[in-house]
Amino acid sequence: MRKKGLMVLGLVMGMSLSLPLLSYASTFSEYWYQDNQGNWHIKDNNGNMVTNAWLCDDAVGSNGQDVWYLIDSNGNMISSGLVQDQTGNIYSLETNHNGYYGMLRYQSGAYDGVYLDLESSHGGSFAKIKNQDGISGLKGIYGLTQVNIDNSNCVYTSSFNHESSGSKNRESNYIEDNTENGYSDQLKEWIKDADWSTYDNEMRDTSSGEEWNWH
Repeated sequence: MRKKGLMVLGLVMGMSLSLPLLSYASTFSEYWYQDNQGNWHIKDNNGNMVTNAWLCDDAVGSNGQDVWYLIDSNGNMISSGLVQDQTGNIYSLETNHNGYYGMLRYQSGAYDGVYLDLESSHGGSFAKIKNQDGISGLKGIYGLTQVNIDNSNCVYTSSFNHESSGSKNRESNYIEDNTENGYSDQLKEWIKDADWSTYDNEMRDTSSGEEWNWH
C-alpha cells in the first residue's frame, strides 16, 4: 500500500508540474507558425506575413496589450537578448524557452542575473530599459542588436479576426463565393442591398480598433 501511495503521489506531483507548461499554450495565438529553419513567423487571416513591425499578440485575451514581439523585414520573430530599435530605445527580449520566447520583457525585475528598470507607461517608450547598469549588464551577455524598426508599425493579432478591406469588398466577395452554390437572384439582391455598415459597427472590436501608439 505504501508503495502504491508513493506512486500516486508521484503522479499527482508530475501532473501539477506540467500545469504551467500546459498554460503556456495559451500565450501564443493560432496565427504563429515555425519554418524549417526554426524561425517563428505570423500570418493574418488572409495569409499575409507580418514584417517590420512591433506585434501585440492580444488575440489571446490573457495577454492583454502588454505582450509584444519584434518582427523583422523577413517576417522572422527577433529573439535577441538586447535590441535597439530606430527610436533609440533599448529593450530586452525573452531568450528562455519558457512559453514566452522572444516576448518583450515589460515588468521590472531581475533577468539573466541583471536588474532591469523598465518603462511601465504606454506613453511612447513602453518597456524600454531605463537603468544604464541594466543595459550594460545585458550587453555584456548578448551584445546589442540593432533593428530597423520603429514604433509606427504596430500590429494587433486581434484585428486579424476582422475584414480590413471594407464593406464593399465583403459584400462583393460574399456574392461571388456563393454564386456557384446556386443561391437565387433574389438572395443575391438582398445581400447587395443589406446595410453592411451596421454589420461593421456591430462586429468591430473597439478594444483593438483604437488608433494609439503602443509605446
